[in-house]
Amino acid sequence: MRRDDGTTNFLKTTLIGGLVVLLPLGLFYLLVSFLFYSISGIAKPLLGLSDAYEAFNYPLLVDLFAFVFLVVLCFLVGLLVSTNGGQRWVDRIERRILFKLPYYGTLREAVHQLLGNSNMNLFKVVLVDLYGTDTLTTAFMTDETIGDYVTVFVPTGPNPTSGFIYHVKRHQLRHVDVKGEEAMRSIIGVGTGSAHILNKHFKYESAPVEKPKEPVDSDSHSETKSYEEPITH
Repeated sequence: MRRDDGTTNFLKTTLIGGLVVLLPLGLFYLLVSFLFYSISGIAKPLLGLSDAYEAFNYPLLVDLFAFVFLVVLCFLVGLLVSTNGGQRWVDRIERRILFKLPYYGTLREAVHQLLGNSNMNLFKVVLVDLYGTDTLTTAFMTDETIGDYVTVFVPTGPNPTSGFIYHVKRHQLRHVDVKGEEAMRSIIGVGTGSAHILNKHFKYESAPVEKPKEPVDSDSHSETKSYEEPITH
């Protein structure tokens, strides 16, 4: 019975692990396909091609037009958000509309992580003991004071675009040598991959400390050696 439970858990864990990897890729593929074929539908009348004529004679022309149009659209949107006014306008739309859509924040941060463009990469990853109970929280150190306090941001999972800001003392931090994108993947994955972060911490905590070697007194060593020599008559 236990063997059957182990097999069931293995199959379930394996399937879920594959789903976690493939589902974001599938959603990304569906989104790109939707944009691509929507633009292709617009391109047909612009190029003066009917469906039948395009299907048999110029199938690549419409696809090429759609691809170029999509690249230009991405460039124009990126150019818009690079300005202060455009960035404020996009932020306003995200707060009022887009962030209210299910999983928009999660997908947004996942795309940022995929492109290596997440703001969290600028901050140091730390583990925080918030309440002194040895319960550690993954956080990002966002600011420091000249005193004993530092500011940390604790993202929520799986949507890391929201979270909590804490001002804690330095001794509550556990520094780990982990990149920001790795910590964000763990948060988006609701804890998946946290073992590597914790292993970094516990490896540092349990590292053996080499004791300094005691100096050897040459005089005492020679006296001991002469004492141990056999006495001959």
